[in-house]
Amino acid sequence: MQAPPLNAIFSGYSMRPEYFRKLASALRPHLAARRTTQLFMQYVGDYDCWRRDLPEEDHAKAPLLKVLDDSDWEDTKDTKLFFSTRWVPADVDSSKPDFTAMELESDIDRNRRDELIALIQRRSGFSVDKNLLQFECIQDVHPFHDPLAGF
Repeated sequence: MQAPPLNAIFSGYSMRPEYFRKLASALRPHLAARRTTQLFMQYVGDYDCWRRDLPEEDHAKAPLLKVLDDSDWEDTKDTKLFFSTRWVPADVDSSKPDFTAMELESDIDRNRRDELIALIQRRSGFSVDKNLLQFECIQDVHPFHDPLAGF
């Protein structure tokens, strides 16, 4: 069996670190209240722990988080937090899907975004502002090659 390509194309939604801090603090308020530092990656860890603690029926609604443009584990003006809604292997074979379709926001993307927003609201009471989520398409490590993906 041949290994998948190293990269994949992901569609999804990103948010700025300032807003993500508010979201992560609402997901695990008992940790946020005791926090003495504002290290950005602590909030990433809070989301990941919250996600892993979800019941099985909710787990698929909370995607893995990708940190884009991180610099020394601190947020910069270019840092974004990305929630993937769908992906395809980034293979150059012409028989593969046209990646331009991944750049267009679809009903699948909107439905998965809305499922995540509803899950966050139901489990934490935090109301996610859709206006602070930006749809985008990125190329990143294929889930098969990403140790955090659990492929």
